[in-house]
Amino acid sequence: MIEGLNADLTADEIASVGIPSQHVGPLNSIKYKNREEAATQILARATYYAPNFTKVFEYVNAIHVADVRATEKRMLADFVRERMATGGLEILKALKALKAFTSTSDKHYSTLQAA
Repeated sequence: MIEGLNADLTADEIASVGIPSQHVGPLNSIKYKNREEAATQILARATYYAPNFTKVFEYVNAIHVADVRATEKRMLADFVRERMATGGLEILKALKALKAFTSTSDKHYSTLQAA
């Protein structure tokens, strides 16, 4: 790490960060003469923290649930497309006949019909 801090800035680094040309010389002149002391100071000032694992697991679970829902929606859409391609109209007629003999609500029937 100290070797990296001691290295001069490259033209790409200067361009990517947008360092003004008048600052390049002074920045390149900064060198850590005593590497052990510099490393000790850097480590002493480093901030360590433990993440909130409860939140991490909540996010992971939310991502998993979203993935599962997306997969379910895709599978349902694939199923409906296949049925429509292979006689979906016949299925709708059968559902309509079934509705006449069962207590399927209009809302459920219209949802199935829309699919």
